[in-house]
Amino acid sequence: MIRTARKPGNKIALKQVKSFFKKAARTMRKKLTPAQVYIIDNWDSHSARSRHSSTFSLNFTADPSSQATQSSSLSLSFPKIFVDASAYGIGFIFNDRWLAWTFTPNHPNIPLGPNNKIIISWGELIAVELGILTLLSCGYRDMKVLVKSDSTEAVDALMKGTPKLNHGIDIILVRIFHLCNEARLELEMDLIPGKENPADGPSRGEYPPPDLMLDHSPRIPQQLQGLVIQVEAASASLGRI
Repeated sequence: MIRTARKPGNKIALKQVKSFFKKAARTMRKKLTPAQVYIIDNWDSHSARSRHSSTFSLNFTADPSSQATQSSSLSLSFPKIFVDASAYGIGFIFNDRWLAWTFTPNHPNIPLGPNNKIIISWGELIAVELGILTLLSCGYRDMKVLVKSDSTEAVDALMKGTPKLNHGIDIILVRIFHLCNEARLELEMDLIPGKENPADGPSRGEYPPPDLMLDHSPRIPQQLQGLVIQVEAASASLGRI
């Protein structure tokens, strides 16, 4: 992310790194995470002033109705995925194939709101992260990727790079930006109505037929291990329990 932020034109990454740096700088040294220690030791804001173009960029479509033709043509040239999150889990759709994950009940790393329910904006960004990891497991690199989500909060966070910095959302953004930069993916975000999101059902335990499950699935990264559990074909045939 530091390398990306130093390249000109990469304002989103630069803004995110600066925000992450400021947060680390305000944290007591003994409470710093390894990532915070690294950014404090390695980030030089002055050297970041001379930057050139980056492979990673974000484009945003706010009005799906006005961009229907564009999105249709884009889907013909590069991957289009649908992601969604609910209090129950995460859904993913790609080329009419699906995957789903459930959240581990009462996991200490799942942020809860005042109503004791999961922070959905956090879950929606985890859905984007797992969606990108799934594409990488399928071998996609060096191309544009269209991610369709019905979460205004998640799309805004990815666009602005600095959401409300709580619940670990800023760390998830860093991970997403890093994945895209390493694989040279150009991420295109498309905000769609929830009723048009085919990933809505799988995120709530309403699974398509097991024979439509995607053959490839990502390795769950360390930071999500134990927090999400991938739905297997055998349990999918039973539906939500």
